[in-house]
Amino acid sequence: DVTLVPPQVGDPANCDHLICRPKDGASLTKEYRRLDYYVSREFHLPLRIVAENSDGYQVSVADFPGIGKENINIELPDSAFDLPHETDGFHVIEEPLEPESKDNG
Repeated sequence: DVTLVPPQVGDPANCDHLICRPKDGASLTKEYRRLDYYVSREFHLPLRIVAENSDGYQVSVADFPGIGKENINIELPDSAFDLPHETDGFHVIEEPLEPESKDNG
C-alpha cells in the first residue's frame, strides 16, 4: 500500500513523501515493515529512503543530497553501456526504444 503524506519538519525540500507498506504475503514483508521514499518533484528521483525492518527494531536512512541538474542526464560515452565480461556467454537481446513524441512529454 502506498500513502502520500503531507510534508513534515525535517523532510527534504520540494519532495513528495510516500509511505510504502508491503502487502500481506508479499516477499518484502520478511525484510521490511515500511519504506519511506522522499521523491524530488523536480527530478522525480528519491532524495531520501527510510527503511524500517520487519520487526520494527532497525531503521536505515539513505540520503542522496547530490542529486541535481549537474549530475543527471549527463553526456555519457557509449562505452558506459558496454556489458561487463561476466556476462560473456549469456544471450543478449537489444531492443531500440522509439523516440518519445513531443505530445507525450
